[in-house]
Amino acid sequence: DDDDDDDGNRGDQRYNKNAENRRGDFEDEFANCHLEQHLGGAIKPFMYGTHYSTPGYVMFWLVRCVPSHLLRMQNGRYDAPDRLFSSLSESFHQVLRSTTDVKELMAEFFLPQPDFLVNVKRLPLGRRQNGKPVDDVELPPWVFTSLIQNPTRRRRMRGALRNRTEGVEVG
Repeated sequence: DDDDDDDGNRGDQRYNKNAENRRGDFEDEFANCHLEQHLGGAIKPFMYGTHYSTPGYVMFWLVRCVPSHLLRMQNGRYDAPDRLFSSLSESFHQVLRSTTDVKELMAEFFLPQPDFLVNVKRLPLGRRQNGKPVDDVELPPWVFTSLIQNPTRRRRMRGALRNRTEGVEVG
């Protein structure tokens, strides 16, 4: 039975509220652009100032797997350590807070072997301003219980990603 809705592991529901708040922020931005255009501004109204899947976003997630692509984009150097992907929680909260950060998860997040999260190549990614080295991606504790130990949920998440079906509940 693939129905695990009652497994007590539905995640933190406050993030649904955060997503609604973020949606409101984008709608406000659109309304402000519309008003500015009405007042003679040259910029047409828009919801998002960037595409959700730019090469930079893809390389942000995959720096540990294919560093050569990021190095090519950054003129042979890694980005500043504080801007590299180092914590899943920090990246998630940044996306929720900022209307200019519209990264989406990639298929690699739903694979059984998430090698892109581990610095297997021991790349010299630097130290953040807080002194912590950028190495393996820091994962929140729920990842291990919610996804790794729950193959049913993993299958549902992969299926939702594969099907791109509107309204599929993966939480």
